[in-house]
Amino acid sequence: MKFLGIFFITSLAHLGLADVFNPSPSQFPDWNKYTKFNPEIYIQLKRIGSPALSPNKKQVVYPQSKYNKTDNTNKRNLRWVDITKGFSSAIDLTSFTDNQNDNQPIWIDDSTVAFLAVRGSQALNVFTVSTVDGKVSQLTNFTSSVSNIVYSKEAGRLAFTASVYKGMTMDQSVVERDRIANLPSSGVVHKKLFVRHWNEWILDDRNQLFTIPISNTYNSIKVTGDP
Repeated sequence: MKFLGIFFITSLAHLGLADVFNPSPSQFPDWNKYTKFNPEIYIQLKRIGSPALSPNKKQVVYPQSKYNKTDNTNKRNLRWVDITKGFSSAIDLTSFTDNQNDNQPIWIDDSTVAFLAVRGSQALNVFTVSTVDGKVSQLTNFTSSVSNIVYSKEAGRLAFTASVYKGMTMDQSVVERDRIANLPSSGVVHKKLFVRHWNEWILDDRNQLFTIPISNTYNSIKVTGDP
């Protein structure tokens, strides 16, 4: 009986393998109607970033990016969706143009989104855009790039991180960074491990958490203090 059982299982396996190696053509689409999906097509697809839900939980904003292989450039903008109506309501909240990089959206209130961009400023700064009329305003004007923005309505403050040197302000760190970049030698002395992360050397500057007070009255958002 044991031998018969093994024989039966082996026979089933052969039948299954026969279907695998000789599939019916009817199981496949007409390949003449389709284009091969290759890396060239893949890198030109639009990519969606992390979404941000509005305080009233009825709207979503997310970044959308696309790579241009010819110019070796990337562009990114913000998209807005009314989730009570579905994805068909999605529109561009900021313009989708070359060399523009609007990213990391967060909600200030139900009609205002803050995000990171350069847009002609000296570094990556905080901007706001209205979901009502699409008006874009610059909120901060730092000389050092910021990232990881978070807003607290209760505290009336905006938190972010920026790379600074120990004992220096953001502006002082920019001056120090420029001084190092203009040195005649690029040598660096490392006094402890580790010295490299992925493709970057670990230098003396570190990401520091900052907060700034902001006011939000009559749909006018302003910075009211220093980091």
